[in-house]
Amino acid sequence: MKAPLDPSSDPLDRLLGLSPLPETDPWFTARTMARCRLSQPEDRFSFLRSLRFWSRWVPVGLSLLFATGLCLQQAHRIHTLAIHHQQAQVQEAFEAMASLDNDSDSSWPDSSL
Repeated sequence: MKAPLDPSSDPLDRLLGLSPLPETDPWFTARTMARCRLSQPEDRFSFLRSLRFWSRWVPVGLSLLFATGLCLQQAHRIHTLAIHHQQAQVQEAFEAMASLDNDSDSSWPDSSL
């Protein structure tokens, strides 16, 4: 039976053990921290950015809302006027039919007999 692998007896392990370990750049930490600081917005400017955003887009939104309200009001007004116009035409038609013949009921046979 073979003995478990001993790292000192394996030539590849001995060769890898002789190789130098990789070292990080001495400025790696400083550069990484500088990049992190630059990517995060500062608190004092984030409020100004949000204020600039709201001051730019709130008037646009309100004007769109106002224009939409005016369009809906005008559409409702036109619809209401059309309904009143149709009702007036129907009323005129009834009045015209009523003025043609007042004895229109006498043409029917008398059912009271």
